[in-house]
Amino acid sequence: MMHPTEAKTLTEAAYRVIRQHIISGHAPPASRLQISELCKMCSSSASAIREALSRLASEGLVTITEQKGFRVAPMSEIEFEDITSLRILLEQDALRRSIQLGGDDWEARIVAAHHKLARTEKRLKAGEVSLIDEWEQRNREFHDSLVSACGSDWLLRLRKLLFDHSQRYRLQSLTGGPVMRDSSIEHKRLLTSAMERKADEVCRLIARHFSTTYEDYKVGKRIAQRTRRAAR
Repeated sequence: MMHPTEAKTLTEAAYRVIRQHIISGHAPPASRLQISELCKMCSSSASAIREALSRLASEGLVTITEQKGFRVAPMSEIEFEDITSLRILLEQDALRRSIQLGGDDWEARIVAAHHKLARTEKRLKAGEVSLIDEWEQRNREFHDSLVSACGSDWLLRLRKLLFDHSQRYRLQSLTGGPVMRDSSIEHKRLLTSAMERKADEVCRLIARHFSTTYEDYKVGKRIAQRTRRAAR
């Protein structure tokens, strides 16, 4: 019989792999999650996979239907609009707190994170499209650094949940958007305003930054729908 600690470790590992598989878009929205396939992908047991999927269902990334098993949670404009609105509220609060409480170490984290992000964005502009996953990581690190001094674990925890849910939509807007958006300019402005401790300006910029991603997703979805209809 497997030791409880070992079982917990297997479940945690499976949870992390499947979660990233969903958030990254490799598992399409509403697609069925086959236990047998996930066992192979995660090199784990069926019981660990089921526990991991149940945990993901509690986060809203997986749906459970009686007698039909597990599926990736669907995506919709309504949901993304709701996520975006909530993200703006939480992010603005965290930014104001960080600007008030942050010291030299906070500023250093922001500058370092932005430097890494800017280098990745420069390479993306040069045509290295394989760097999208790296960009997503650098983008997360930069935004995390901006709010890292807010002093509220609960605020950061809730913010992370919304960040992860929005990533599925954000990656679609990156890979399927109709407009070549230069997010590096937006990030540079956020950096400058944060360093100058301009809380109102940072909050205005972050609201526009998140809202633009939502609008990009909407436009890209419309174009994809028209393309599919034209191909029939």
